Amino acid sequence: DQQKDDIRPCLHALILDFSGVAHLDITGLQNLVDVRRQLDRYADKKVNWHFVGLSRPWLKRALISAGFGSSEQGNTVFSVANVHGNIDGKENNTDIVLVPILDINRPLFHADLDEAYEAAIASLPQKDKSVVFDNGMV
Repeated sequence: DQQKDDIRPCLHALILDFSGVAHLDITGLQNLVDVRRQLDRYADKKVNWHFVGLSRPWLKRALISAGFGSSEQGNTVFSVANVHGNIDGKENNTDIVLVPILDINRPLFHADLDEAYEAAIASLPQKDKSVVFDNGMV
């Protein structure tokens, strides 16, 4: 009965800030895998796990080896940096190139919390977006 009356959206995404994590051992990684499996079962779909602040390459490799970092959805939000250089040494003649800060093949690894939040919202189904915004949850 309660599920029929509950208009809140189902669990869609989880954002974890790893900026303070220096090391992740196999037990911690297995715990993340187990929790992911339980949340997927609870939500009755695949929950997106967004990671922020992965400063150590071995943390990324460990999470990738456990199946984290990629998504089945096509929506990708990522930060870019302005890279420019002078051509022929002239001040007013510059080329500006936008380059991604992180690997774009891992759309669930983010540079900051705002980017992770925007990515999570962008990948929501339209019906859930209206519930989130109409109820003042954002």
